[in-house]
Amino acid sequence: LPDVLTTIYEVHAHYKSHGVSLKALWTQAFIDEAGRLSRVLGKGLDPDTGLPVASASGDSIAQEMQGWYVEAAYDILPLILPETKMSLEPYFRFEHYNTQKDVADLGFVKDRSRDVDLYVAGLQFKPIPQVVFKVDYRHFDPDSGHRANEIQALVGYVF
Repeated sequence: LPDVLTTIYEVHAHYKSHGVSLKALWTQAFIDEAGRLSRVLGKGLDPDTGLPVASASGDSIAQEMQGWYVEAAYDILPLILPETKMSLEPYFRFEHYNTQKDVADLGFVKDRSRDVDLYVAGLQFKPIPQVVFKVDYRHFDPDSGHRANEIQALVGYVF
C-alpha cells in the first residue's frame, strides 16, 4: 500500500443567547496518493482485463473532500414553561458536502452524485443538557442522480 497521508482542516462556530442558537462548520480533507491507493485497491480497473480504465462509477478514493453547514434553532419551551431547564428547539440546517471534490488524474472521474446540498428541518428535545432526542426530515439534492429523502430519529448523550 502507498504511504497515504490524510490532512483534515475544520472550523466550528457556535452562538447561543436568549433562546437562539446558531451553528456553523466548515471542513476540508486531503488524501495524499489517493490515486495510487485506488489502483492498489482495484478501483477503476476493468474487471475482465485488470487494466486501468476511466472509471465513471465514482468508485475511486477522492484526493480532496469538502463540506460545510449552517444551522439555526430557537428554544420555544421557556415561552410555555418559563422556569424550565429543559429545551425544545425546532431547527433548520443547510449542508453542502462533496466527498469527491477532486480525484486523481489517473483516469478517474468524479462522481457528481456525491456533490450534495442537504436541507434538514427538525425538532430536538433536551430533558437535561446531556441528553437529546431528535427527529428530522432530510431532503437531499445531489448535483446529479437522485437520492431518497429521509426521516431520521436520534438519541444522543454527551458524556
